[in-house]
Amino acid sequence: MSDEKEITIRESTTVPRVKPVPKSSGVPVPFVYHPSDDGTDENLLILLHGLGDTEKPFGKLGRQLHLPQTATPALRAPEKIPFLYEEAYQWYTSFDPLGELLERPNPTPALELLSKVADHLINECSWQPNRIHLFGFAQGGSVAAEFALKFWKSELSLQQKSLPSSLPGSDALGSEPRSLASVVTVCGPLLSYPTLQKPCPTPIFVFHRARQPSLP
Repeated sequence: MSDEKEITIRESTTVPRVKPVPKSSGVPVPFVYHPSDDGTDENLLILLHGLGDTEKPFGKLGRQLHLPQTATPALRAPEKIPFLYEEAYQWYTSFDPLGELLERPNPTPALELLSKVADHLINECSWQPNRIHLFGFAQGGSVAAEFALKFWKSELSLQQKSLPSSLPGSDALGSEPRSLASVVTVCGPLLSYPTLQKPCPTPIFVFHRARQPSLP
């Protein structure tokens, strides 16, 4: 009988099994972070609360889900709703000076915040974009959907900049644009009407009430 032994060689990975805990310097809002219960951080589920809430209930939700191989950060929205005594926050300015809801709010500050958070998670905490999932409720859902599009458009822009100048508009060359893993938005519609060069491949699940006025 032959004494030969079969040797299997596999490419090593540089992605650590246990990811570093996000730092407050990289996440400029209060947040609650729970690593995976099973000690393997393969997926990241970012939880975004709705108008008038805080990160605390969603941090509790993240822990109670017990999702395998999934870490769950819950972020607090950056703006406190004025004239309210309780802890109530909003992702973007939602009311006019008379207290009426704005028909066309501007989510740009929230998207810029999430861009900083994503940059920290990807570059300093070793998370791959295709392992980052977003779950948002109401206003948080709108921000989640809008940010997935913003991230994709930024990646498309980077791809175009990497193309040779002699081949403008070519899709054959340049780095492949990255996209986020998925988005779940509960009663949180898009606030914009984007026109994209390429459709965003991020899967999205939209849950809404019957006859919700903001959705067709």
